[in-house]
Amino acid sequence: MMTMPSRFCVYAICHNMRLYEPFFVLFLLLGMDLPIAQVGLLLGYQRLVWAILEIPGGIITDRYGRRRCLILSFIFNLLSYVLLGWCGQMHSPLAWIIVGLTLFGIGESLRSGTHKAIMLHWAQLHDRQHDIDEVMGVARLFSKVTAGLAAIFGGLIVWLTGQFQWLFYCSAVMCIFGIILISTYPQELDHSYQKTRDTSSSNTQTEHDKITWWDKIKLLSKPGLFAMLISSMLFESQLKVGIAYLQPYLAHGFDRSDVAVVGGLGGLGIGVYFLIQDTLAGLCATQGKHLKKKCNGVLAANAVIYIAACTIMLIAVTSLWLNWTWLGIIAMITLAGLQNLRRPLAVVGIDQFMPSQWRATVLSIESLGRCILYAISASLGGLLAQYDSLRSVYALLAGLMLLGIWPVLATVRYQQKASPDALLAK
Repeated sequence: MMTMPSRFCVYAICHNMRLYEPFFVLFLLLGMDLPIAQVGLLLGYQRLVWAILEIPGGIITDRYGRRRCLILSFIFNLLSYVLLGWCGQMHSPLAWIIVGLTLFGIGESLRSGTHKAIMLHWAQLHDRQHDIDEVMGVARLFSKVTAGLAAIFGGLIVWLTGQFQWLFYCSAVMCIFGIILISTYPQELDHSYQKTRDTSSSNTQTEHDKITWWDKIKLLSKPGLFAMLISSMLFESQLKVGIAYLQPYLAHGFDRSDVAVVGGLGGLGIGVYFLIQDTLAGLCATQGKHLKKKCNGVLAANAVIYIAACTIMLIAVTSLWLNWTWLGIIAMITLAGLQNLRRPLAVVGIDQFMPSQWRATVLSIESLGRCILYAISASLGGLLAQYDSLRSVYALLAGLMLLGIWPVLATVRYQQKASPDALLAK
């Protein structure tokens, strides 16, 4: 039987074998012939659905079980992929695209933060909290290498078939494997609390039930947690928008070289780019332990990465404005590496400020903020790209990222002196 760290890596493969993802913006632009402003609004809509359902999804997950919700997430994603793959053959494809994105948003709201909560709870149960960031780093390596392989496979499909629909169908198959995998997870990982008997009455209660909404509000108002969440929301959302708008940027570059993207080597070239980006990013994810050691903790390491990322983003923006294409591409690859170096450390850093029984809820709140910021930036980015240029999109993203420098520096000052579980018990 596979160990849990091995299953975490297999989950990363099932979740990230999304062949459509490096081509989704191009699918909307070239496959569905939509203007880029409308594409930006659709990207924003999908994240907005995700955002609206994020906190309810986290609460449902914490209360009714993480495994069930992850299985439901894979089911919703499967339905979404099949529908998006088929929408090209339907009348009014835009309406069906919106339905598909809605289903995807529902699925992601159930997934987001849930598997990380499982990993953190497993570490707590098995006394692996000291190296859970390393376990997460290895799983993230599998995630990014898988995403890179998905990109190259997707590029081959676009090149050989001249169509995008098979990218969605192949991604749907991986959802089935994900459902099978999650069903093998032990039941003890469903919740971070245990049922107890109240000796003064015959009612069965849980630690979960004793925590009020006021307790949760007080927890989120803690300066350390609040600053950590804000900086993480800004960092993740703006980099993901930047990576999404790389697709039309790369396609435009191939067009200028008279290389077709759909049915031509341009599609394969985009796949190769994302293979390189994701593979290098995955390798970076395993190096967090070294940076944590040098910085004497995850919070200081997170601050160093954030400042470095802001610097690289400014270099990327400058390169785009000066038409230094290769320097801009190298800068974006570097940013992807920094994002994946930071993410395991950031999750562990957030975990230092949150109670164990509300892990999925707190991580869902972080994801909620990321979704809202992504929706705003993606929508504004589409308008800027259509009425100005893609360079303006990256200038917007850089400006928003810079807003997170103060919160991330604040987290270093708010080193936790007591566990959040103890604080809630007071």
